[in-house]
Amino acid sequence: IGDYETEDGRLKDKGVNSAVNAVASSFRLEDTPEAAARAAAGETRNRKIVFIEDWLKTNIDPEIKVASAENTATDGSIYIKAVLGSGGYYRVKPDFEKGTLELLNSTLTSTIFKTGLDKLKAAYEKRIITGVKTDEATMMISIDSSVSKGSPTVTRTYRVNLDFSEDGLNWETVRADHAGELKQECRSFLSLLLSAEADVQFSGDDAFRDIDAYERNQVVFRTLVHVRYSSIDGFFVLEIDPSGDDIQAISFKPMEAVLKELGGRYGYSRKGYVITGLSFDDKSFVLRLSLESKKNGAAKTEDVKILYNKEKMVIDYEKQ
Repeated sequence: IGDYETEDGRLKDKGVNSAVNAVASSFRLEDTPEAAARAAAGETRNRKIVFIEDWLKTNIDPEIKVASAENTATDGSIYIKAVLGSGGYYRVKPDFEKGTLELLNSTLTSTIFKTGLDKLKAAYEKRIITGVKTDEATMMISIDSSVSKGSPTVTRTYRVNLDFSEDGLNWETVRADHAGELKQECRSFLSLLLSAEADVQFSGDDAFRDIDAYERNQVVFRTLVHVRYSSIDGFFVLEIDPSGDDIQAISFKPMEAVLKELGGRYGYSRKGYVITGLSFDDKSFVLRLSLESKKNGAAKTEDVKILYNKEKMVIDYEKQ
């Protein structure tokens, strides 16, 4: 465009100027008499969106409404998201100059949700589904279920991810907040095992790291939790089948056993120290030990992180 002369901000070459204006106004608000007329009638959307919607209303469903143009393919076709009536995703190839439109393919939102739910049901074979909610606006699915009649109900939320490609529309259903919901389910599991008053803490952001990858590969996942209740103070290793979130407690180590192992590993007694106190940070899973020299009474502190070693499959320690 820089090679063309301009006059009052417009290209002198009328053909080029017209072409540029056509591209620029393609899918945005226009400053034209036609746009002003539409605005006066209460319609402020782009004329092309209105044209596509009118075609869909006439040929598909009079209740349909175009929400957005999702994507444009190299062949000039457009993915249209439609709501109300026969809501879904329509791939259309319009010819705005001729005023014609070709419908290449379509997928109803109801079809997307149905196939997504059918795939999810496999993960609920051992559970009782008590409720299902779908939200087309956010493309979310919520499933309420329980292990048995009378047992606590848990809610799991899934998001439908859409992929617009040259080959067509693809979608997959994934957990929307897998880690957050798992934390709640682990708390529910331990409240049944111990008490609803049990204080359950997880090892920060690492507690459910890569949980979705474990689910995709159908591999069991283990995480470490710190629990305080009555005289109980220690660490559970929970094993989770992420495909169905089935939870088991596979080991428990009381704080007394942790202190004994730390004394042996770091040789406090051998070096002439005794543990006189401790504090545990539930956020970082760092245990601060207060040590005192048996020889001269000198005091010091040491910080040790409590973690689960997935390679050795044991509760492990790491000096900070």
